[in-house]
Amino acid sequence: MNRLSDALSETAPHKFKSFNNWRHVQVQVPIYKNPSDSMFFAMKFLEYYDGEGHGSLKTNLDIVGSKELHAEMLYYITFHSENKVATLPDDLI
Repeated sequence: MNRLSDALSETAPHKFKSFNNWRHVQVQVPIYKNPSDSMFFAMKFLEYYDGEGHGSLKTNLDIVGSKELHAEMLYYITFHSENKVATLPDDLI
């Protein structure tokens, strides 16, 4: 973390606050066996991560139901309130 904080400070002075003195929390991350499902599992893990410094999850993740996980994430991404239909810039058409 120190190297990343120093690199950000050097690259863009006064744009990023230093986080050299932040506490580092080791997190036990469950391993997902199917590599093609890793991104779905990572999104679900981040959703339930307890960011209050405990380094744990707020729930137990069922890493077996990958079809349900795919459907849930696809629904979330597709119908999220922040999704907006916008026209492409002219140079991309």
